[in-house]
Amino acid sequence: MDMEELRLGMVGFSAGNGHPYSWSAIFNGYEPDAMRDCGFPAIPAYLAEHRFPEDAIEGARVCCIWCPDEARARHVAEASRIKQVCARPEDLIGQVDAVLLARDDVESPERRALIDLFLDAGLPLFVDKPLALSRHEAQALLDRQQWPGQIFSGSALGHAPELDELRGDPLLDEVHYLEGVAPKSWMHYAVHAIDPALSLIGPQGDVEHAVVSRAAHSHVVTVRWASGLQATFTTLTDTPTRILLRLHGPGGPRELRFLDTFGAFRASLLAYVEQVRQRCPHPSQALLLPVVEVIEHGLAETA
Repeated sequence: MDMEELRLGMVGFSAGNGHPYSWSAIFNGYEPDAMRDCGFPAIPAYLAEHRFPEDAIEGARVCCIWCPDEARARHVAEASRIKQVCARPEDLIGQVDAVLLARDDVESPERRALIDLFLDAGLPLFVDKPLALSRHEAQALLDRQQWPGQIFSGSALGHAPELDELRGDPLLDEVHYLEGVAPKSWMHYAVHAIDPALSLIGPQGDVEHAVVSRAAHSHVVTVRWASGLQATFTTLTDTPTRILLRLHGPGGPRELRFLDTFGAFRASLLAYVEQVRQRCPHPSQALLLPVVEVIEHGLAETA
């Protein structure tokens, strides 16, 4: 694909997920007064720490949006400077070069129908995390691609600037155990701990053993991969927490806390743009199935 500006279509909206606002703003800039009313106070707060258009992603723009609720679509369009609100998701086809599906309601049949729509239309598609809840389902989606790399997915934290602190560190060759913690539900948010962990240590083979423990306020999953490495991932249902990773090795523990939300989103969206332009999978996409495999084990009734 040449270097003309990419026309992106935004598709939203799912409860508790402000990505239609934030992702669009990272490409288009934003209107501060409208963004203050988006319902996600963190978004205008971190956008205000950056300058636009200087910090926007160049060479691509969100030009169309569709949401099931037209009023919501119009508000996102106003806040994130999107010129056209579409009446139907089908209306994006023919008007955009690629699609951002900013919905994390992975359990929703409507979300799956939208994925099918845009795959069948031959459009590159960023599917908000997680891609699926089982390895079989994720593989089935990947098998429906018209070319390798039509789908892009994963947690933005797999691209977080904080990971750069450890890339190339000898510790990563000697990790004995790791822990990851994320807020809210396992189904929707465990990916935020699993994806950056595997981004650092790489695939570890199949999960050979898993233990799942659920309590009133926590969901704890310990896995052992074929490599022999063990890890514990925890989601805290209703307890405020930062997403963090803790890696243990001969040199002692190292802890990462993810604070640069804008930087993670921007890097993830840049990776998608690169994948669209090159028409082949970004290196991060090698982790899609290993990440989903851990999510699936954590949802098992018994493990």
